[in-house]
Amino acid sequence: MIRLETFTIEEYDEKGSTTYTVKQEEKEVGELRLITTDGHRVKIDLIVIEDEFKRQGNGTAVIDIVRSMYPGAHFYGEVLTRESYSFWKSIMPDLIPYYGRMPFEFQ
Repeated sequence: MIRLETFTIEEYDEKGSTTYTVKQEEKEVGELRLITTDGHRVKIDLIVIEDEFKRQGNGTAVIDIVRSMYPGAHFYGEVLTRESYSFWKSIMPDLIPYYGRMPFEFQ
């Protein structure tokens, strides 16, 4: 299971941006955690994502699941650790082109 020590989420609006930091010390990450621009917090079980990913065979499964839950919403997050990067890169290669503090977005 992926271990993620810190996950930073940014919420953007027309006035600028606000950054949220969620600490997860020694906690296994079994879900995708995101926040929408209108403030909804989203948690998606990785088993659901993996099942859909295997069915579709590409990283659009994650986006499709998020879109079905919150149509039209924008999602922002950051990949901060090498371990989590390896996992997300494997299922979302087009969204995360390189390792580092690169924000990714679901529209």
